[in-house]
Amino acid sequence: MAKDEDIEREEPLCLVGISTYMTWNKTRTNAAMLDEMLYTRRSASPKYKTTKALETLLLNSAVKDIVEPVVIAPGAVYGMGEDTKEGFFQLFKTAWMCKPVRVLGDGKTMIPTIHVADLAQVVFHVQAEPPEKPYIVAVDRSKVTLGQLGAALSSVLGTGETKSAPGDSLEALSGQCGNVEMLLWKRRFKSGYITELEEKGMEWECKSGPVENLERLCKEFISVNNLRPLKLFIHGRPGSGKSYFAKKLAKLYYLKIVDLKAIRTELMKNEEFAKKEEAKAKKKVKRKEKAIPVELITTAVKAILRSPECRNQ
Repeated sequence: MAKDEDIEREEPLCLVGISTYMTWNKTRTNAAMLDEMLYTRRSASPKYKTTKALETLLLNSAVKDIVEPVVIAPGAVYGMGEDTKEGFFQLFKTAWMCKPVRVLGDGKTMIPTIHVADLAQVVFHVQAEPPEKPYIVAVDRSKVTLGQLGAALSSVLGTGETKSAPGDSLEALSGQCGNVEMLLWKRRFKSGYITELEEKGMEWECKSGPVENLERLCKEFISVNNLRPLKLFIHGRPGSGKSYFAKKLAKLYYLKIVDLKAIRTELMKNEEFAKKEEAKAKKKVKRKEKAIPVELITTAVKAILRSPECRNQ
């Protein structure tokens, strides 16, 4: 077995560690933006102290001309299915379930973000040409607030509804809104290394952030999580149990029930349509049930099937 001193290296080994911007969440500074050049002054909350300690351990592993450690602290990573712990997974999931997307606090927090594909590019460039400073904050150019992200996500993937939730509410503390500390972040970063990469010609995948690229993110979320919509058609004679089994299956698979009787009832609530049907009914006294044109029912069914609830599930 070869010893370390026997191994000849033409270039130092670049040791890259991917961390999180949350190791800065208790950093005190009078500056308007946090500067990655001042990484030695960063401070973390108790939840992220272990992560910060690992960062420091990696930075201290430097050996001149042999090992060059680099810590990359990305913003909230999004894309390709969403991170279930530190990302926006709960927001996407809630929108997909066609429930009001919960927005923590006043929704004015501006979270630093980066697409996972752009983070991969940063890692590639770091390994190819290690930076002068061993600490990098990797964020895109997004200036979108949490409220804007929640509203846009609900509009594209869900029903368009949002719901405000205080940071100390039961919903937030139980994890239904995602990582509370991350979603209530209120600082921005001044990133030097990313700017250098842009000047060298790095091509962004999602430079402008998640809202500008929401159509792509929704497709990635659906594809990665294998969220294929399920459609069932139940047919049978009266009294055969269609309604019973429809309710059971809808509850099991979170499906919306499209009931022709319910559609007919809703159509009859239209005053203009109801008056026409009443006029027809007077001419046909023996008629037991008011007939509704097949074309009208078909249009109503298609509209329901195109709704977010049916489209997603």
